[in-house]
Amino acid sequence: MRRKGYPLWQPKPDDGVPLAYLREGVQIGDLGILNEFGGFDYIFNVCRPADDPINDGRVPEDFKPITGLKDQDTRKREDEYWPGTHVASRDVDIQRGFLPLSPSPLPNAPVEIGGGLSFGSRSSRGALLVLPEGATRRDHLNLSAFHSYATQYAKSWYAYINGPLGRQATNGSLYLVTGCDKARAWGVASFSGARPGDVLLEFVPVPSRVPDSTHPDYYFRLTNSASASSGSDCRFGNQSGCVFLRGFKIAIRTPKFTSLQLGVVVSSIMDLDSGNLVPNRKRAAIVLSSSRFLKFSLGKKKVVGSGIQESTPLGSSVDIQVFPSRHPVCTMF
Repeated sequence: MRRKGYPLWQPKPDDGVPLAYLREGVQIGDLGILNEFGGFDYIFNVCRPADDPINDGRVPEDFKPITGLKDQDTRKREDEYWPGTHVASRDVDIQRGFLPLSPSPLPNAPVEIGGGLSFGSRSSRGALLVLPEGATRRDHLNLSAFHSYATQYAKSWYAYINGPLGRQATNGSLYLVTGCDKARAWGVASFSGARPGDVLLEFVPVPSRVPDSTHPDYYFRLTNSASASSGSDCRFGNQSGCVFLRGFKIAIRTPKFTSLQLGVVVSSIMDLDSGNLVPNRKRAAIVLSSSRFLKFSLGKKKVVGSGIQESTPLGSSVDIQVFPSRHPVCTMF
């Protein structure tokens, strides 16, 4: 499971994004925040111009897209995951079986799925990803270009996201996507504290509820001692679900005294363990203005007016717990 990236419990974008983004899902160049539901909150894409349909009305006033990227630097693997593939978390024991075909099988369900798949485990803790129709992989190889670009604009991104957008994003909560694995249909499950042999899952194809769709849907018919979620893109029929994303986690380096110049920390997601992928819940929101860069800390400074610092009594802490815990599945892969 290592080197696949950050797994999403909710691979599909929320309905609030532009239709063009809903159609395609997570893409290389996306800037966003990992939310408490196990999904990716899209903000804008640094590879597209400001007037692109997925960026229109979503970028800062001084936005400039990244330049110098070449199409040949994008690595594509259409057969990264074959239909019927399942991916288990590390050190988990999974037994897979096939369910019998129904009297009237779905005509467009892959033969690798048949009537459905069953999964069992003797492990007490683990996670499972099911890709009934397979998935593709995309990665941009010019990581240095993204790293330099993020270092240049990180402060203005936090200023925009926590200023005009009012997101109160915690330090280290921004992610820049440089690679992703995409699927049209998926199922994810996790379990913890299960007794040996109690975990049993049945994943089956069903007709889509989207009118006139020719694509099957899927769901977990049985989930013993496990939590599960499933989804598909029956509206557009695209691989719009992101099951793994890769890229950079972006943080502002804050010195002990915030009147000093701040730096930028850009870390590869692939080099971080699960404990460092998402910022600490107790870390405060980064608040940036055009003239000052500071963060709310433990009662020493607060922001008033347009970024002027005013002393506050020690002990009157401002602890803004903006970023909740990761979804359990994300700590297991």
